[in-house]
Amino acid sequence: MKRGVSLNIESLFYQEYAGLGIRAWAALLDYLFLSLLFKVIRILFSPAQLSPWLMAAIVLFYLVLTTGISGQTLGKWAMGIRVTDLDGNAPGIARIIIRTVGYLVSLPLFMGFLWINFDQHRRGWHDLIAGTKVVLV
Repeated sequence: MKRGVSLNIESLFYQEYAGLGIRAWAALLDYLFLSLLFKVIRILFSPAQLSPWLMAAIVLFYLVLTTGISGQTLGKWAMGIRVTDLDGNAPGIARIIIRTVGYLVSLPLFMGFLWINFDQHRRGWHDLIAGTKVVLV
């Protein structure tokens, strides 16, 4: 082995976890994207055709489908983060549905989201419930 060159096996498997700040920016970008999408939908369709349930379904479809398949929404992609299962694989639709339900547990006083700042692996309550992590890519 050459002098000064070393191979750190741990670095091959280590992924840096995404903190609360970058995750909040990704959520803001997703909010802006969805707001723009809803403005376009409102232009194309009459208000009578747009129930709040339909709008909620669009949001859930966007969040669950994109995150479940690729681990990224547009906001997460723009911020360079990805949701994975604990082994680093795409989380899958079922796991993301559980994670989305976990948001409800995380919401009171935002404690589940603030927990990200205290967890060693930067996991919120919704991540702990679903067995996911958010990593930098």
